Amino acid sequence: MGAAILTVPGTSKCFKGSMAAYSLESRIAFLGWTRDILNGYKGPDEQIVIGLASHLRKTLSSTWCLSESGVCGPSRPEVYRPEIEGPGYCAFAVVGEGNKVVSKEVRIPQPKNREENMVAMAEEGLKLLLDTLKAQE
Repeated sequence: MGAAILTVPGTSKCFKGSMAAYSLESRIAFLGWTRDILNGYKGPDEQIVIGLASHLRKTLSSTWCLSESGVCGPSRPEVYRPEIEGPGYCAFAVVGEGNKVVSKEVRIPQPKNREENMVAMAEEGLKLLLDTLKAQE
C-alpha cells in the first residue's frame, strides 16, 4: 500500500513512511509485539491490525495509520485459526487521532495467484483509508 501511495507526486508532504513487518519477529522488533502475543498468534484479525496501526501511528507521530495483515497464498499457515480458510483473507485498520478506529475484514474472491491477491488487498486497504478520510470532511 505504501508503494502505491508513493506513486502520487507530492506525497512527501503528508506521508511519513511504511513498514512491511512480514515476519512475526519484525513485529516484536518494530511494532510493539511481545512474546506473549507471538505465542498466542493464530493468524491475522481486526484486533491485531488495530494494534499494529495504533503502535506505528504513535511511533511516527502521524495523524492516520493504515495497517493490513492477510493471507496471499498459495496456502495458509497451519497455525491459523480454521475460519481463515485460505488465500484471500485480509484484515484492515485505519487508526487516527482522538481514538478514531475503522476496521474490516475482507475475503478476496478466489482463485487468484499471490500477486493478484496482494494487489486486490492493497486496493481494498487504500479504499478503506480514502473512505475514512472522506468521512472526516
